[in-house]
Amino acid sequence: MKKITVFLLIVLFGFQPLYSQWQQLNGISPIWVKSLASSGNNIFAGNFILLGDEKYNTGLGVWVSTNNGENWNITSLNIASSSLHFKGSRLFSCSGSLFYTDNNGTNWINPMSGLQVVSVSSNNSYVFCCGNSGLYVSSNNGVNWTSHLTNQLNYLLVKDNYVYTGNSSSLRISSDNGANWAQTSVDGKVINSLASNGSDIFAGTINGLYRSTNNGTNWNLISAANLNVQAILAFDSNLLIGEFYGNGIYKSTNLGVNWIQRNEGFPAGTALHVLYKTQYYVFAGGPSGLWRRNLQNVLLVNTNTENIPEKFSLSQNYPNPFNPSTNIKFRIKNNKYTTLKIYDVLGKEVATLVNEKLKPGEYEVTFDGSELPSGVYFYKLTTDDFTETKKMLMIK
Repeated sequence: MKKITVFLLIVLFGFQPLYSQWQQLNGISPIWVKSLASSGNNIFAGNFILLGDEKYNTGLGVWVSTNNGENWNITSLNIASSSLHFKGSRLFSCSGSLFYTDNNGTNWINPMSGLQVVSVSSNNSYVFCCGNSGLYVSSNNGVNWTSHLTNQLNYLLVKDNYVYTGNSSSLRISSDNGANWAQTSVDGKVINSLASNGSDIFAGTINGLYRSTNNGTNWNLISAANLNVQAILAFDSNLLIGEFYGNGIYKSTNLGVNWIQRNEGFPAGTALHVLYKTQYYVFAGGPSGLWRRNLQNVLLVNTNTENIPEKFSLSQNYPNPFNPSTNIKFRIKNNKYTTLKIYDVLGKEVATLVNEKLKPGEYEVTFDGSELPSGVYFYKLTTDDFTETKKMLMIK
């Protein structure tokens, strides 16, 4: 049985729209979206310039949305951005040179004019950026910078006191914020991107996704070797990768033992460069612009095809009473468009946990009611020919 954790999408501000497949956000396309970042209700997207193709050279700059990507406006920084990163309330952009803003893009400051940088990241103490001239480190949130490496560097990951950077197949690792360095490689592969999740480090290469469990000393291939992995999104027990040869997105919940494509809504041949998660959505950017999908729909995958249920059913939640979360199991007999919704005692819908076509299997959903008051609630499973409702009690 596949366990799926779905957090309550309803807060005091009301419903968030559900997208059961990838939806293109037309307000920012057709630019090539290469970088994403968010703070509070603001989502920022930076685009990429492709020399010789004019369709990617329009609308260059850092864009901002205040409503989850429904509408976009360009900030005052109107040059291409390959990397966006927040440290506190300060947003950094690698736009040829490095810029930062403290007012959500109204004004930008360029603290290191003349230096070509492509990626920026930080930890609690330092901000790091890298590019054609090497690696630079700031201890005062980007105002002043010192040089630590002079090699051309294409990617950057900062995790605690560890700094990972490099160029092509060469990977440099520092365990002391850049004071000392060791050089290694990821099985000799050309590295596109790096990401971390807990104690795991992931490297996207032109020959698949690699994982290290010892801070980059050793690496193991955990995806098909024919994938050009440009984007990595790792959180909780979930791992998403975006592929640049037109294969879209792959998802794994067991560190790469099994992979499932999640391309519903993508045109054939969609190439991706960046993946980013907010509280409610996953965003995917690439040459065709920016796409969005509801987070719960990305995570809702049934991998149990061995034991097909004999009938539809909805089980009693457990624990019950609960505070503030409870688990709900249900079975789907055959391919059906399915909804699982939560209602209060007045019949008002307060949450939608499932809203898409599901394959046969057994599912478990975790409902988090931390933003709702104590009381009796009802949960209802619905297909075109099956409906069942059960009662549950939340006591805080």
